[in-house]
Amino acid sequence: MRIEVKDLSYVYSAGLPYETKALDGINFVAEEGDFIAIVGSTGSGKTTLVEHLNGLLKPTTGQVLADGVDINSKDPEARKLRRQIGIVFQYPEYQLFEESVIKDVMFGPKNQGFSEAECKERAVHAMNLVGIDPEKYGEVSPFALSGGQKRRVAIAGVLAMNPKVLILDEPTAGLDPKGRRDILEMITRIKDEQNLTIFLVSHNMDDVVEFASRVIVLKRGTIRLMGTPRDVFHNLEEVIAAGLDLPQGPSFSQYLLSRGVKLKRTLTFDETVDEIVRVFKKE
Repeated sequence: MRIEVKDLSYVYSAGLPYETKALDGINFVAEEGDFIAIVGSTGSGKTTLVEHLNGLLKPTTGQVLADGVDINSKDPEARKLRRQIGIVFQYPEYQLFEESVIKDVMFGPKNQGFSEAECKERAVHAMNLVGIDPEKYGEVSPFALSGGQKRRVAIAGVLAMNPKVLILDEPTAGLDPKGRRDILEMITRIKDEQNLTIFLVSHNMDDVVEFASRVIVLKRGTIRLMGTPRDVFHNLEEVIAAGLDLPQGPSFSQYLLSRGVKLKRTLTFDETVDEIVRVFKKE
């Protein structure tokens, strides 16, 4: 599914003394199969933006188009398209509530009006996608699972509704490094298998440079930078001005450059290690 955001602005508490402009003139296009990271400091407008992408919020001005249709229009097609844009909120395991894992994953399809058999089929498929064995865990209480497993179940609940676009707001928050990597590798695999369009909100720049194909940097509700991870994170001054930490690779190579070590600019930590080895072997 192609998502186009056109001149999107949003004002909280419009017309009141404490009104706040959260987004101001946002424009971008996400093509089918894109993996777009949306980053920025706290208060930059990240969550407000993604909540527009499936119609949770309506623009004060501007449009969000899904395959050319304004998702906030009264066109029946708009409602159908909104249902194909799934969102997983931060700490999604707090939204688990059913007595068993399978019932929790079936909740979304049931709400869409599918039969019991179809709901179960969708839930089993979604659980397999996220690596939760339906035979082993289907009848287990979701509250008996580990943090990483709960996160997978919550994602499965959205996947069971067969979205074409998946929005993930800090999906790895609170997980250890291995758990974080496992979730992002799983999401990338599912994206490729299902040809999903992914929007990822993250504060972890190392995850962004490793997994995203494009990056949107927000600052005070406007787009400060947009491009590939390499393009974006080679604008070190702009990234820092947007209130972001640098990924480990550019951060360490920048430190070495400041100490007189002549390195090529790098993006990932592995690239930085290879570049350091190359420089010191040469010397």
